[in-house]
Amino acid sequence: MKIFTKQYIITLSVVFTFVFLLTSVAQAIAQPPSPLPRDENRVPLQSTYFDVISGRKAVTASTTAEALFSTVTPCKNITVVALLANTTAIYVGGTSTEALSGSQMGIPLNAGDSYTLGAEDCADVYVDVLTDGEGVTFTYLK
Repeated sequence: MKIFTKQYIITLSVVFTFVFLLTSVAQAIAQPPSPLPRDENRVPLQSTYFDVISGRKAVTASTTAEALFSTVTPCKNITVVALLANTTAIYVGGTSTEALSGSQMGIPLNAGDSYTLGAEDCADVYVDVLTDGEGVTFTYLK
């Protein structure tokens, strides 16, 4: 009868473990992954393309808010940027937008600042300034 040494038994154990791991990995690779469960309440993604339109608005009379557009202009959202040449803050908002000191209403933008609004109609966005001729550039998705 042959007696196995401790080192021989350890080596044999390592070999069997290695073979077992290789077999497990081979089986895992051979089986395709199970599909994810189907969500019956999911909403399919829709691909939508928008037109990107840019413009510029200079307010002719200070402290009198002016709409960016005089007619209905459908949009998804609009980003308004104060002109870099502006010398004072301009205000962006709805019909009650006001730049007059002490009565300010709307979002104040210093030269180069921007603000994005979710709007359905760009004509609902107003701009007011403290200095005649100052204004904004804008970009909207139609």
